Amino acid sequence: MAGRIRLWSGYVLFFYVVTHLLNHALGLISLRVLEAGRIWFVFIWHNPIGQVALYGALLAHFCLALWSLYRRRTLQLSRWEWGQWILGASIVPLGTIHVIGTRLAYELYNVESGYPWVLGSLLASDWTVVARQFSLPLVVWLHACIGLHFAWRLRPWYRPWLPVLYAFALLVPVAGIAGAGIALRDVAELAQRPGFLDELFARARAPTAAQIATLYAIANALEFTALGLLVALILAHPVRTLWQRRAGVVHLSYGERRTASHATGLTVLEMSRIAGIPHASVCGGRGRCSTCRVRMGGEDRAKLPPASTEEQKVLSRVGAPANVRLACQLRPPPGHYRVTPLLPPSTGPVEAYRRQPQAHGGEHYVAILFADIRGFTSISEGKLPYDVVFLLNRYFRATGQAIEAAGGRVDKFIGDGVMAIFGLTSEPRTACRQALDA
Repeated sequence: MAGRIRLWSGYVLFFYVVTHLLNHALGLISLRVLEAGRIWFVFIWHNPIGQVALYGALLAHFCLALWSLYRRRTLQLSRWEWGQWILGASIVPLGTIHVIGTRLAYELYNVESGYPWVLGSLLASDWTVVARQFSLPLVVWLHACIGLHFAWRLRPWYRPWLPVLYAFALLVPVAGIAGAGIALRDVAELAQRPGFLDELFARARAPTAAQIATLYAIANALEFTALGLLVALILAHPVRTLWQRRAGVVHLSYGERRTASHATGLTVLEMSRIAGIPHASVCGGRGRCSTCRVRMGGEDRAKLPPASTEEQKVLSRVGAPANVRLACQLRPPPGHYRVTPLLPPSTGPVEAYRRQPQAHGGEHYVAILFADIRGFTSISEGKLPYDVVFLLNRYFRATGQAIEAAGGRVDKFIGDGVMAIFGLTSEPRTACRQALDA
């Protein structure tokens, strides 16, 4: 549930960023059109419903991101995960003063937070403030696109639409940043007139020096609070590990003399990463793709906790049996377990929705049919190679059609022989009858 809320809160924030950048893009036309387009932006977001949706999504996304970091028992992340985390952490110092200087300034001091005031204040500020404001949308956009890519690439529709989405991902931020830059240039040209900025600030009811100091103090307090929470969560990792070792140790055996032993509380995927054992995980351990699924065995398998509703939903989607679990969701209690990854580490997004119950392994009674051509050696000795190949092709086609018509599956062709399996989805008695019919 937490992952789903985090994803949907990200959708709300992404829609806000898209509308904001599209509003910025109107600056490519003129400053007047830019400010006129803000009417629609305010209509969508500056109402009770929009405000609750926006700030609720912002608070939920931030808190759930910290919760996700706290739940991680290891900071061994993939490169794209590190990139997304670094970009997300950078949003706080880059964006806090922007939010405080616009929305909170309006709420506290009735400052008109339109484009003229924002652009005029940038002209009166240091170049570092301008750099922060123009880098903010790019950082937010990259963070969002990474998250959307790894959430959507599991969907069957994503790859056909990828060229369109890629063009959208390029055009929107470029147009938005360019529009804001041209609008800033237009305001700079207007500021050449004596008294223009003073008149602009008076019309916008600009805050006084004391009020600006208060706004900066609030922004700094929020930034230090976020930084303190982040540092506290990172420092909590080794303390929690020491505490959890008192509850017992989990021993995992992967076969081929590969083992992993760690304190309880870690997921199987985290233990694999710590031990340096390659493990498929297309979604990054978020419980969406099913590519990290493993078959659990061992003497303490009965101690494993039942699958959650979200995990069971993913397992049912791929037709997994009861002894198959998601490595990113399973946190085994102390004991000895045997782990068998069911997909290779190089598995891609295509496997996430492929339903292959037989691929999970297991014991099942089947009927095997093996047939070959009688006297094939003497037949082949007296014929040309082309004739032999032609004969085999006709034979394999006829036997294959008969096997599939009877309900079997061709397993392999061996020389002049064919081997087929019956009973993958039926009872042994039915399988034997189907093999005889073929």
